[in-house]
Amino acid sequence: MAKTKMPGTLRISGRDYDLAAEGKSCLNVETMGMHYPWDNRIILNDSTAPGQIRSTSLHEVLHACDNDAGTGLDEQAVTSLSSLLFAALRDNPQWVKWMMGW
Repeated sequence: MAKTKMPGTLRISGRDYDLAAEGKSCLNVETMGMHYPWDNRIILNDSTAPGQIRSTSLHEVLHACDNDAGTGLDEQAVTSLSSLLFAALRDNPQWVKWMMGW
């Protein structure tokens, strides 16, 4: 897989979010990422493996979508959905290209 630089921003629900990978100083040791809806930021723990940091970014995007939709998903639901969706995206690159019109 080609290495692509992590984008610095994401567009979620019509708003721009800052996306950054930072050290454990900004997160506790068990936290791989955080979604901050009040200032449109997603912070990822940069000490995790490359595949994990990507999966965590999807997890935090789902938190942002859940927050905007008001669906009230709990942490377990977001974790399960993000893990399964990440696997589906990773395992089906041709489908992703087709879905995105690439």
